[in-house]
Amino acid sequence: MIYRFNPPFARWVHSAFRICGYTGLALGICAAFVFGWHSRLSLGVILLMVLAGSAASFIVEIATQALVGGERWVFYHHALAVTGAVVLLLRSLGQPVLPYLDIAAVSLAVLLACGRAGCFLVGCCHGRPSDWGIRYGAKHVGAGFPSDLAGVYLLPVQAVEGMWVFVVATVGGVMIWHRTAPGSSLSWCLIAYGSARFIFEYWRGDRDRPSPWGLSEAQWTSLLLVTFATACQLAHLLPFTPWQLAAVLAWAVVVAAISLRQRYRPVLRRLFRPNHVREVAFALDHLAAWRRLRPADAACVRLEQTSEGIRISASRVTTPEGALLLYTLSNAEGEMDAVTARALACLVGRLRHPDFRIGVVAQKPGIFHMILGPDGP
Repeated sequence: MIYRFNPPFARWVHSAFRICGYTGLALGICAAFVFGWHSRLSLGVILLMVLAGSAASFIVEIATQALVGGERWVFYHHALAVTGAVVLLLRSLGQPVLPYLDIAAVSLAVLLACGRAGCFLVGCCHGRPSDWGIRYGAKHVGAGFPSDLAGVYLLPVQAVEGMWVFVVATVGGVMIWHRTAPGSSLSWCLIAYGSARFIFEYWRGDRDRPSPWGLSEAQWTSLLLVTFATACQLAHLLPFTPWQLAAVLAWAVVVAAISLRQRYRPVLRRLFRPNHVREVAFALDHLAAWRRLRPADAACVRLEQTSEGIRISASRVTTPEGALLLYTLSNAEGEMDAVTARALACLVGRLRHPDFRIGVVAQKPGIFHMILGPDGP
C-alpha cells in the first residue's frame, strides 16, 4: 500500500523540534541516572557528566552560530563534543571510562531518537522526492522548509532513522542492564548507528551539505567511527564481539555494492544530487509560469537548462483523449540515454505531477518526449 501523509501539526511547526529536543534531553538524562544506579556507578559523576556534556553542546552551538551565521544542529558535532568532555571529566576524576561511556552512548541515542521525531515534524533533514512518503506545506515553508518542495512527497528518512536509533538505544540499554563487559554497549552504538547512518545519507534530500570526494560529512564521520570501533575491538581496547564484527562485514559488502553501482552511473548520481533537484524544480516552475502567460498558444515552447546541461521544454498537445502535457528532455553536454530519460521523467513526475500517468517516448537519439495525461488528477 502506498502511504502518503499530510502532517496535521503544521500550526505548531515552529516549536515542534524544540519540544522533541527537550523531551529527548529529559529522557536521556533520566536514562543515564537509571542505568548509573543499576550499574552501581556514582550518581554524582553522572550529574557531572550531564553538566559537562551540556556545556560542551552549548559551546558547539554558539561556535556554529558564529561560523555559519544561524542555527544549525548537527548531531555528530554535538555527540563528539559531549563524548570528549565526558572523557576528560572521567580522566580528571580518576573514574573508569568505559562503563560511563556506555551510559553516555545510550543516553545520546535516546536524545537523537526524539530529535529525529522533531525533524520529521518540521521537515528538516528530509528525504528525497518519492512516489510515497510525507509532504510539507506553507506553514513548514514559513519555518524554513524549501518552497520548491512544498507539496512534494518525500521519503520519511527522519522517521526511519529515529526508529532505528530507538532500537539501538533499546539494545544498548539491555546490554547495560544485563551487565555485559564495559564498552560493549558503546561499541554497539557506534557500529549500529554509524553503519545505518552511512546508508540513510543516500536517502537524504536536504541541500547545501558538503560532500567531499562524493560522500557527505556524516558519511565520512560514520565511516571513521565504525572503523574506529572495529579497530578497538581487534586491538582489545573494547570487548571483542564477533557478532558486531560480522555486522560490520555485512555493512561493508552493502556499501561496496552501492558504491560500485554509483560508479557505473555517474551521470545519474550528479543529476539527482539535492542541489540539482532544486534546479529541476525551479525549471518546471518557470515552464508552468510561462504556460499560464501563453495559455492559448499551444505551439509555443519555452526551454530551461540546468547547470548539468539538462534541457527541459514544455508544450501542450490535443488528442481525442484530451489535452496532454508534453515535456521534451535532452542533454546539452552529450546524448541522453533511455535510462537517464526515464529517471528524469520519474523525477519530474514526483516533483510536480504525482497524480498523472507518465509515458516516455524516444523522438530521436538523445531526445525524449515525456507525456503526461489526461490533463488533471
